[in-house]
Amino acid sequence: MQKAGYTTACIGKWHLGLQWPLKDPAKPQFPGGRSLGPTNTDFSGLIGRTPTTIGFDYSFIMPASLDMPPYVFVKNDRVVDPVIRLVNDIYPERKPGAKMVWDQKYVGEEDIYWGRGIWWRNGEMSASFRVENCLDDIVNEGISFIKQQAQENPDKPFMLYMPLTGPHTPWVPGEEFKGTSALGTYGDFIAHIDNVVHRVVETLKSLNIEKNTLLIFTCDNGGHWSEEDKLTYAHQSNYGARGQKGDIWDGGHHVPFIVKWPATIKGPIASHQTIGLIDIIATLSELTGQPVANSFAEDSYSFYEILNRNSEKPARDQIIYLSSRGKLAIKAGDWKYIDGLGSGGFTAPAHLEPVEGGPRGQLYNLKKDPLEQNNLYLEEPEMVRQLSELLNNIVDQKDQK
Repeated sequence: MQKAGYTTACIGKWHLGLQWPLKDPAKPQFPGGRSLGPTNTDFSGLIGRTPTTIGFDYSFIMPASLDMPPYVFVKNDRVVDPVIRLVNDIYPERKPGAKMVWDQKYVGEEDIYWGRGIWWRNGEMSASFRVENCLDDIVNEGISFIKQQAQENPDKPFMLYMPLTGPHTPWVPGEEFKGTSALGTYGDFIAHIDNVVHRVVETLKSLNIEKNTLLIFTCDNGGHWSEEDKLTYAHQSNYGARGQKGDIWDGGHHVPFIVKWPATIKGPIASHQTIGLIDIIATLSELTGQPVANSFAEDSYSFYEILNRNSEKPARDQIIYLSSRGKLAIKAGDWKYIDGLGSGGFTAPAHLEPVEGGPRGQLYNLKKDPLEQNNLYLEEPEMVRQLSELLNNIVDQKDQK
């Protein structure tokens, strides 16, 4: 996009690592083994491997998710506020009356835990940083960038990548959203996220650039929504799909992908085509006429024709799944083959050893069985053979490259 003449910005959650400067280069960044602090990080120094080193003209980022230190904003290659405190100097570790439920197992003794979904790890934090303001700080910066580009550079296109810290934990909805849903803090936080979309759309409208702006709203994985959550909230966060974040089942991977582009997409259309988030690269490449090098984004397939003409031609003939514990699967047409037993992720059991005469993997017909309940591994040996060979061939190709 930068080569195509766009001004590019990354504003929000980065979570791809940074090259932090050290106070003492001869010592490790985390002398104590955990990132609680005080660490050997030089928060006043020049940071390497930031978004601006790989194609973004401007960046304003939170270095990871909002439950992981350090809690700082990084503008381009510098920490905005290098005055550092510890989290538990600012926030009480427990609130009176806080219920300790299943997710407390992730929480250390010195971490902050105020109830389901309202927790974050102790560690280093800018003195001016506040967890409850982080989402709005990101969105305000993003909207400011949009306005600046539209008003100061009206003839130059821009691309904004704005990954939000919510609705990932900690669930910290703004005051105006508290008590507005029937799903407690979680639902209130979702309402806050909905309002973010509203604010962005209204900004585009106010600047008279909504019509020819391609707006994508999506998610990087399914919700971390346990069986306990389903019982507690009577809610299926992953639209009833089997499994959750990290799992090899569709609950971990099948996420909403919503596109608004009034100049091209004239009305509400639901597409059932299979795409992956990596396909955004090839799609923007086709849209701007910028070729992608053969050694880059090999797994990216353009879905531009789906957007541009509501094409029924599939953008890709297969897609690979990878669970948080390394389990692989492949979907081709109506069929999905999983190389092994178990969830491969957060849902127990993550892994099961096959028994003699039993299935060694999982095979589901997603058209007939979208909830992945009926394992057809033994009934459809030819389909197992075809998909396992296809999966292995693709993996071998990538290994050779």
